Amino acid sequence: MNKPIIFIIIDSVRSFKTGLDDRDKLAVMEKFGEVSIEFKNAFCSAPSSIMSASSMFTGISSAFIARNYNDWKFNEGSSIVSLQSILMKKGYEIFSIDNSKESREMMQTLTLPLRKKFFPKGFSHADYWTNKDICKILENLLSVHKPQKKSFFMLWFDCREDPLTSQYVEESINIFKKYNFYNDSIIFLTSDHGYPDPNSGLTKKTMKGIGHDMIVTDDNIQIPLYLKYPNCSPKKVYSLVSNVDFAPTVLDLLEIDQNELSKFSEGKSMLQTIKNENNKIVNDRTIRIDTRLFSQDNRITALRTKEFKFINYVDQKKHELYDLNIDKNEVSPLDTTQEKNKKILDKFISKFNEYEKKINGYHKNQIIKNLKNIKNEIISCNSIFINNKIPKELLRIIVESIKSINPKIKIYFPKEYDLFIPNVEIYDNKDDKKKYYFDYIFSIKEKTFFSFVPKNFLDDYNINFKKVFYFDFDMKKYSPFISKWFWPIWKYSLNKRFYKDEPKLILIDIIKIFKTVFLKYFLKKENKIDIYQQKQLRDRVLLNEKNK
Repeated sequence: MNKPIIFIIIDSVRSFKTGLDDRDKLAVMEKFGEVSIEFKNAFCSAPSSIMSASSMFTGISSAFIARNYNDWKFNEGSSIVSLQSILMKKGYEIFSIDNSKESREMMQTLTLPLRKKFFPKGFSHADYWTNKDICKILENLLSVHKPQKKSFFMLWFDCREDPLTSQYVEESINIFKKYNFYNDSIIFLTSDHGYPDPNSGLTKKTMKGIGHDMIVTDDNIQIPLYLKYPNCSPKKVYSLVSNVDFAPTVLDLLEIDQNELSKFSEGKSMLQTIKNENNKIVNDRTIRIDTRLFSQDNRITALRTKEFKFINYVDQKKHELYDLNIDKNEVSPLDTTQEKNKKILDKFISKFNEYEKKINGYHKNQIIKNLKNIKNEIISCNSIFINNKIPKELLRIIVESIKSINPKIKIYFPKEYDLFIPNVEIYDNKDDKKKYYFDYIFSIKEKTFFSFVPKNFLDDYNINFKKVFYFDFDMKKYSPFISKWFWPIWKYSLNKRFYKDEPKLILIDIIKIFKTVFLKYFLKKENKIDIYQQKQLRDRVLLNEKNK
């Protein structure tokens, strides 16, 4: 079944209307709903554009794709398979029109952004493209270059600061109709994530410096979702779905084997969801939502079922459980000391821990492979001190991997980080009487670029050591000096396709590098936030409104 595929994505649009800002559900969506299937309980995998896009085009929860942006890869040298790469193998042409320069570069191996030869005169990759620009680019593409029917189109609009967003989205639909790319197409009209309801007190002003991508209440993670395909019957579906279901649904409609996707894909075809609902089969699915990649700071994970939501503030070591039937605004966590609620909580915690082990298991092979590069050093040494705070499951895997090479080695970890796992010795820097002698220090960091390498405990007078090794979370060795000052050369070399199309972009990126260096190394700007406190602010506003 060779049909055109069209994704129309509007950045950060809610699944409902408030009348208070520019993030409301669009009028064009309700109009499109008259000829399509509307999914009333659709959720994103992450309230972040980059992470959400990665899920919708791979079928994989974003937490599985990478531990951090250092190992952010698709297809090449990765087990993560994108929908676009599958379609290309089937003879499809890919035309992705993304409004953001940063997104086009970040997601270039996933979404395969439009090449310069398809731009209208006067357009550049260096520019941010407005909603009007996207329509101009689409019109030029279809009128001048006349793509074949076996084409994949992605349009990424932005609702912010543009009161005409709905009109431009409708214009893009009319352009597809004009060039006969509508009736026989598979069309998704959706958003990458929602946006906090202004009634909650979380607005652009109150969230300044924090970002909505740290919020997992339903207003921010529920998405408007409409699907139209040839001969579909318009209706509303109430079963839970996620944007990890997009890629499997496309393959199902095209009669392509689902095994073409990565073995880690957990998406389900929405055609089966529709069928199950028609047959009154109960949907007991659990949807996972992440605010960060697995090994990033300030990570929050939510697990949502039809009735309950479990929220785990990983860094703060706090969790909450909500009954969504009686507390739709999520302001009154259940008392989990009560036996009935504790049983529900325990099931969610068990599910969360199962996920954590599964994710780390997926990445474990890469860690083992990289540690083999220093196998001789590990075999010959007696003790190692890991001096950075890292996630518990990651620490466990690293320790297990080192022990598999040298079972007799002693591995130390700071007591103050409050992570206690088997086979790890405790280093207590408050014990002035004890001296420590380590063969090697392992400094393990998530970000190995544009950052200082903290000494942490290395200045402690009761520590002696031979050598320090620096690793990223994949246990890939790096040089702090090279990573700090020469990483941009490698990073921007990935943009060679853009530079080949437009050489002037090289100068633009050099200026950007100097600005980043100045901010980080001279002004030393770092963002530190407490998202749990931000959630409490939101709850207070809603409760105050309720009590008026």
